Amino acid sequence: MNSHFIVPIQICSKKAGKSLACRRNGAWKDRSGPCYCFVLPKRMAFANFGTGIINSFMGRGLSCLTLSLVWLVYIVSYDLAGKYIDSIKKKEFKVIITDECHFLRNPSTKRTKLLLPLLKKSGRVILLSGTPALSRPMELFTQLQAINSKLFPNMIEYGIRYCAGRKGYFGWDFKGSSHLRELSIVLENTIMIRRMKKDVLTQLPAKRRQQVFLHIEASKLKAINAMIASIDGAACCSNSQADELEAFQSNLLYMKIWRETGLAKLDACCEYLFDLLDRDESIKILLFAHHQQILDGVEKFLWEKVSNPLVADIQKVSFIRIDGMTPTIERNNHCIEFQDPLSKTRVAILSLTAAGVGLTLTAASVVLFAELFWNPGVLTQAEDRAHRIGQKDSVNIHYLLAQGTSDDRLWYVILEVATYPEKAEHSRIGWTWKKRVFQHRFKCFHTAAPVAIPATVTIEYAKNPLQLCQKLSMIL
Repeated sequence: MNSHFIVPIQICSKKAGKSLACRRNGAWKDRSGPCYCFVLPKRMAFANFGTGIINSFMGRGLSCLTLSLVWLVYIVSYDLAGKYIDSIKKKEFKVIITDECHFLRNPSTKRTKLLLPLLKKSGRVILLSGTPALSRPMELFTQLQAINSKLFPNMIEYGIRYCAGRKGYFGWDFKGSSHLRELSIVLENTIMIRRMKKDVLTQLPAKRRQQVFLHIEASKLKAINAMIASIDGAACCSNSQADELEAFQSNLLYMKIWRETGLAKLDACCEYLFDLLDRDESIKILLFAHHQQILDGVEKFLWEKVSNPLVADIQKVSFIRIDGMTPTIERNNHCIEFQDPLSKTRVAILSLTAAGVGLTLTAASVVLFAELFWNPGVLTQAEDRAHRIGQKDSVNIHYLLAQGTSDDRLWYVILEVATYPEKAEHSRIGWTWKKRVFQHRFKCFHTAAPVAIPATVTIEYAKNPLQLCQKLSMIL
């Protein structure tokens, strides 16, 4: 294909991802001639962009970078892509690359509703993610639709076949999992390229996970145990017609227990963090949490250590914090500061959802989780902020837990991720499933030409995946 007639757009998932993508694109410069990679500013109309406009912007300090050939690369966040969707459609981009494509997994979100038609219309689509489905197979459906809607044209049929779909009190329930090996074969023979970290990063140091049980005050545990007991009581009293309603009510209470668990562990987490820093003055640490109250508490603790005149200067710790409120420029500066080997910044306080992807913080060799998370893929992504290309030391990951809290019910999810290679050795797609928890690992989606597969193929050869694979090879 003649690249002179291709105009790609790369849509990044996070604010920090835009400048990172621009720097990475610069590493792939072609010798054929100059071009420009443009990072969409926050308050700039997309429709006005063009080569001449971009050239004039270069002298104004905007993020532009010389690249290859004569086509343009636009880099824009998901949120801004949705905001300027009408202008983007007018550009008629031939190639669209979406990083962290699992942000499009929910068909009911405004982001997905706006971008999915754009992806379907594009001539070529590349979806990239380390965890395209964070908790269940149904999360793949919208992404598959973006690449080739003919592969699985009907959501209900897909849900019944691969998500153990059942019709419940409030409609269809596709939270389950079924026929995963069959789905693996279909995807791997049509649109999926899967790359495991152990295969492509053979020189990467080891990642070690460990549990650390914290001591929690009895009064705090008593309140949490009372809420847990109310959930258990509701589960015992529920009947078949009201099961889903009871589950929904229990989920609301679970969220409260989750938050209260984090608050109960806060003081012990801070002391554990300070003990690690005091024990080894050379290490740098990433600390992840979800709730703002936990992030605020850790930040307050470190500030008190810095300002306390009774604390020795050598024990005073510089730190950074990145959450959803941190501006893009400040995020980048924080990462550069933390990565600098001469910097005294030793702790990064990070939000699980806002800083769990798109950042490289390989200066850290220790990762602490002050809170667990419902989706194991989110935790895996957060771990890999330190365990990625550029890491020279083994990465020690400490999950700070408290017995008798919500941690007891969430920890088995972490065990599924930790034992993934052994659990998945009989499944080509690499799913692990336990108590309705789903974990899926493959590297990326891509498409060349649309492929139409008869709907009867998956049903006809459901019990014999090898015949299904042969059938697909004949079709392709």
